[in-house]
This record gives sequence, C-alpha cells and structure tokens, in this order.
Amino acid sequence: MLRGLYVITDEKLTPLDSMINQVRLSLEGGAKIIQFRFKSKIDDKVLQKIVELRDLVKSFEKIFIINDYVDLADEIGADGVH
Repeated sequence: MLRGLYVITDEKLTPLDSMINQVRLSLEGGAKIIQFRFKSKIDDKVLQKIVELRDLVKSFEKIFIINDYVDLADEIGADGVH
C-alpha cells in the first residue's frame, strides 16, 4: 500500500514556468507520487517540461504519473497513467 503525499499538477493553478520548482518543493516535502495533469494542448515546450519533471521525480526515486496521455506516458517512460 502506498502512503504519503500525492501531488497533482494543474496548469491553471501552477503555471508551467513555475511548475518544476513547485514539484521540487513538493518532493522535498515528502511527496511520493507526482501526477502531471495538463488539459491544454501539449506542444514541444510542454513536452520539454514533462521530461524535466520526469527527470526530477526520478532523481528523488518517486513515482511519476501522466494524466490522460497513454502514448506519451509510454514514450517518456512514466510510471503510469491516470
């Protein structure tokens, strides 16, 4: 059973440009799972941020989940899809 903080990103509450730092702070605060939730169009800039987020989460040896995009999750090596 997983226990602990499960963080879900939201581009309306946390703009993409500050999302990396917010996720870092969450991980430093004990987050076990980060779920990338992004309901807008995923372009190259967003894809680059997703890869940065994945790398950051993996550096903390935590779980990285992609919301909705099964192919993208597989392509970047996410731990799962919501």
